[in-house]
Amino acid sequence: MTADLTERSRQLLDAWLGWRGGATLPCRGDFRIEDIIELLPGITLLEAFSPEEFRFRLAGTSIDQYSGLKLTGTNPLSVTLPEHRELRAKRIWNMANTPCGALLRFRHRYPNSYAELPMEALNLPVRSEDPSGPVQIFTVFSSDRPEREVEPPQNQLATTLPDEFHYVDLGAGAPEDGTGPMIALESLLTD
Repeated sequence: MTADLTERSRQLLDAWLGWRGGATLPCRGDFRIEDIIELLPGITLLEAFSPEEFRFRLAGTSIDQYSGLKLTGTNPLSVTLPEHRELRAKRIWNMANTPCGALLRFRHRYPNSYAELPMEALNLPVRSEDPSGPVQIFTVFSSDRPEREVEPPQNQLATTLPDEFHYVDLGAGAPEDGTGPMIALESLLTD
């Protein structure tokens, strides 16, 4: 996997780095919406309560339009294909529990208009202001898909696993449980 980020992923990463200062993770109270205002339609904010309990606190309008679902308030495992739920749950919990980020890439296949289009998702955790509260994971999605495209892809983002998945070591290490390889944060910072 090349670590070259899309412009949208780079914007979220730059904002996240500013929010965290010298800490391993930024606190939710350090979040400044004005830093990512133009990214909001393509952002999700996921809360991780336990190894199997997650909830989309927020899903941007572009995410809902693209997926055809109303994700805010749902558990992502409830819309995941049964054969992918266990791995998706482990990966989400690893991001919250380690903590670490993740870089995902999808190739969405379109049967009638074009072969495939890339999509990228950068996941970055934020700790709760309440020490007993859930870790929240910001994700920004980037795609070359035309916004007005109406043909759904054959493989759906919400239900399947990505074609490429890498944990991002944010300074606390990365999981070594075989659920995905790790890349260093520094590899995302190079142009």
